[in-house]
Amino acid sequence: YGDHRDLHSFPTRRSSISYGKHDFGAIRTGGYWWRDNSSFLQLVVRGHQHQMLLRPPRFGKSLLDSMLHKYLDVREAENYESLFRGTDIDKIDDTEHRNKYHVMKFDFTIKIGDGNYDTIDKAFATEIYGGVKDFCVRYNLEIPPFDPATVEGTMKEITREVQNRGGKVFLIIDEYDRSANQLMFEHPKQYAKMTKREEDDAKIGPLRSFFQAVKAANVRSFTTGITPIAVAHTGWNVCENLTHDPTFGSVCGLREQDVRDVLGRIIEAKDDQDRVFALMQRSYHAYRFPAEYGVSEPLFNPQMCLFFFSEWQEPTNDIFRDNVLNVWTHRSEEHTLNSSHRTISYA
Repeated sequence: YGDHRDLHSFPTRRSSISYGKHDFGAIRTGGYWWRDNSSFLQLVVRGHQHQMLLRPPRFGKSLLDSMLHKYLDVREAENYESLFRGTDIDKIDDTEHRNKYHVMKFDFTIKIGDGNYDTIDKAFATEIYGGVKDFCVRYNLEIPPFDPATVEGTMKEITREVQNRGGKVFLIIDEYDRSANQLMFEHPKQYAKMTKREEDDAKIGPLRSFFQAVKAANVRSFTTGITPIAVAHTGWNVCENLTHDPTFGSVCGLREQDVRDVLGRIIEAKDDQDRVFALMQRSYHAYRFPAEYGVSEPLFNPQMCLFFFSEWQEPTNDIFRDNVLNVWTHRSEEHTLNSSHRTISYA
């Protein structure tokens, strides 16, 4: 595939790449490259009381949740300058929402094991209690005892205590359907029990019970996940689904300008930048979501791109760089001549 140049004629620059990291604070204070999508925070905080955003796996949802947490949390006010100075959200005067909330965080990435219902039920209760306990520690509240049977009620009591003191509470729920989706395919009967309604059984399912508690509490919430299926089965019908909202079309994922920006930081030769971009475009591109003018520009999968950037920068990874520039890009060019560009719609 063409003339192979000496590996050392492919000079690479160093740039801090945040592959595998979704802690916004660590990314900002560590000086890692980051796509500034902070302007979308204003759309969230000025929106509906309960909101949900669905995107494919490993598409930047957890990082968005972490950024929202840092922006809203009253405890993070002293860190605002180091985290948000110079970002798009910093250009907006927001005295109503910025660092004005007590934030309670949940992550429902729960191990389901062999699908035993009692085990899953306790695991959900443990995760909810963990979120409540972390909340109490963070805001100097008395930690309640753990009771799996009443943990949702405990959550409501704690939020009410903050509100009685004049505080506002915001719930951030990440991976709301990760375990539910796995159960649905591997243990469908247990999934049905997890999302069951009261009239179906004496005891309501844990996922449905949790969202009913959120609905009953006077709080705001932002939920992220992959599919809307579990929403339909849990009665979480009061949330505004932002998935197809045109203003959120490019909230997650990397745009062409983002990928080219990083390539310009880590590859010296412009010709090599263009060839690598063409390969990445072929491999990691073409996610589209509704946007204000039809659909969004094709977006790149962020984790795949960050992995690529990270591999390219490895000092000992000469073979990878050689394959990219001498083999894979040629194959990609040949394939492009014989096929049209694909797109992936997320409906």
